[in-house]
Amino acid sequence: AAAAAAAAAAATPQGDVEQPTWMDHGGITACTLCEAEFTTIRRKHHCRCCGCVVCGQCSPQSMPVPGVSKDKVRTCTECAKHLTADPSRCNCVLRSIHNLATEATTPVGQSVACRAIADEAAAESLQLEERSVVERAINALLPFTRGVQADIQRQAVYALSNLSVSTKYRAVAMEAGAVPILVDLLASEDDSLRLQACRAIAAMVTEESARAVLVDMRGVTTIINQLPLEGEEGQNIMVSIVETLAAAGPQYRLMLREHHGIFTMAALISTKNTQILERVTNILAAMVAEHQSRRPIYESGAVASCFAIAVKHGGKIRLNALKIISSVCADNNVAQTMSERDVCYLIPLIDEHSHVQTLHMVTATFASLSAADERFGRTLALAGIVPKFLTILNKTGPEGWSAVRTDALTYLYNSSMIDVVRDALVEHSGIGVLANIASSPQSAMSETEICLGLLSMLSTVSDKARQALFDIGGTSMLVDCVTPAQDDRGNSKSAPRQGIPGFSHEEQMMLENSTKVGPALQVLASMCEDQPIWDVLSDARSEMAVVKHA
Repeated sequence: AAAAAAAAAAATPQGDVEQPTWMDHGGITACTLCEAEFTTIRRKHHCRCCGCVVCGQCSPQSMPVPGVSKDKVRTCTECAKHLTADPSRCNCVLRSIHNLATEATTPVGQSVACRAIADEAAAESLQLEERSVVERAINALLPFTRGVQADIQRQAVYALSNLSVSTKYRAVAMEAGAVPILVDLLASEDDSLRLQACRAIAAMVTEESARAVLVDMRGVTTIINQLPLEGEEGQNIMVSIVETLAAAGPQYRLMLREHHGIFTMAALISTKNTQILERVTNILAAMVAEHQSRRPIYESGAVASCFAIAVKHGGKIRLNALKIISSVCADNNVAQTMSERDVCYLIPLIDEHSHVQTLHMVTATFASLSAADERFGRTLALAGIVPKFLTILNKTGPEGWSAVRTDALTYLYNSSMIDVVRDALVEHSGIGVLANIASSPQSAMSETEICLGLLSMLSTVSDKARQALFDIGGTSMLVDCVTPAQDDRGNSKSAPRQGIPGFSHEEQMMLENSTKVGPALQVLASMCEDQPIWDVLSDARSEMAVVKHA
C-alpha cells in the first residue's frame, strides 16, 4: 500500500547497505547449511554475503556481493543463488536473519535488516522460496514488533505485514502466531503501526482461523474503533475487513451490527473515492437484506446519504443505493420517519425508462412510502409524480416492466384519498387510463383488481372522477367487466389470462370474475348517483348483465 510504504520508507535509516555480521565460529561445530561436522580437514569458512559459518563444499564459489564487495569473495551456495539470479540486488534475507539474531547488531542495522526482509517479502523474492527460510525470517522479526525503538518496530511490523499479505507466506505467519501480535498492535498510538497491522489482518481475515482469533481478542471492535479513516489507505483496509466479515456468515454480520460496523460504513459514504464508495454500498446493500440490519442502517444516516448518491452516481453505486433505500422503506416503522426532502431526490429517476431495474426500485420505494404515511403521497403528487406514473401505465416495456406498473398503481391506490392525487388523475386523463387497464383482456389480474378498486374509491368520493369516467364511456367499459363476450351461439369467448398452476379453466374463470365483477358493480352503483348513467344501462344487454349479478 502506497501510504503505508511511504510511512515505512520515511523511517528507513539512510546510509550504507546492510553489512553482514560474521558469526562467532568459536562455538559452532557444524556447517549451518549441510550440518556436516567440522574437522581438521573440513574447515570453517565465513560467507561474505550472509556471514554464516559454512564448510568448503557449501561455499565453493566466489563472486562480487553488491554493497559489500566489488571483488569476488567467498559465498555460500544459498547466497550464490540470488546473487546469480539478480547480481544487482543488495538485500540478503539470510544476512538479515543473522543480523537480527546477533546482539552485536546496532539499532540502525536492526532497522535496515527488517526493511530488507520487508522488501524481499513484497517482491516475493526467490530467497523466500523455502518454507524454512520464511519461518526463520518471521521468528527473527517477532521480537522487534514490540518493546523496541519506534523506527525498528515500524520496519519489523512492515515486514511482518508484507509476509502476511502474500498468499505464499500467510499460512506460515499465522502458524507462527502473527495474528495475536497484529491484533495487539491495533491499539497502538502510532497510525503507521495500526495501518500495517490492519493491512495484514485484512489479508488474514479470509481464513476462518484468523477470524476466530479476532473474535476471541475482540479484534473487530478494536479495528472499528481504532483504525484511522482520514486517508484512503485506512478506508480501503477498513472496507476490506468489513467486506470479508460480512460475507463470512450471519454471526459476523451480527458482530458488525453490535460493534458499530454499519456506522463506520455509513461514515465512509462521504468519501470522494468512487471505488471505495461502490464497495461500501455493496456491503450495506448485502446487509440490508437482513431485517435486523435495516434499523441500524437507517439510524447510521446511510439511507439519507443514499438518496443523494443515487442521483449523483450511476451504475453499481446507484443500484446499491436504491436497493438500500427500497429495502429500508419496506419497513413501515422506518419509512414513517423518512424525510420528504430526501424522497424527492429520486423523482428525476422516474423518467429513466430504459433502466428497468433502477426504475423498479424507485417505484417500489414510492409505493412503500405512500403506504406508510399519507404525507409522502401528497408530497410526491405536488412534485408532479402522478402524470409520470400515468406515462408508465400507458406503456409496455421489457421484462420487469409489469412490476413497475404494479408499483405505480399501488402508489395511486394508497394515495387515492388525497385530494391532490385525485385532481391530478382527473386533470391528466388518469381515469381513462385506469378504466382501459381494468377492461382490457390483456391486463394482468392484479392490475385489473387494483384499477377497479381504485375506480371504486374515486367514484365514491369524487364527483369529478365520476364525471370523467362517464365522459370517456367508462360505464360501457365497466359493463364489459361484468359481461364476458359471447360468440354467435351465446357461449363465452373469454379465456383466462396466463394460467395459474393447479387451477382448472373453470376455476380460473371464476377467480377472474370475482376479481372483476364485484368492484365493477361497485363503481356502477356509485355512478348511479348521476342520472345520465341510465342512458348507458338502458341497453338491454347491459341492463340484464347488471341485474343478473344483482
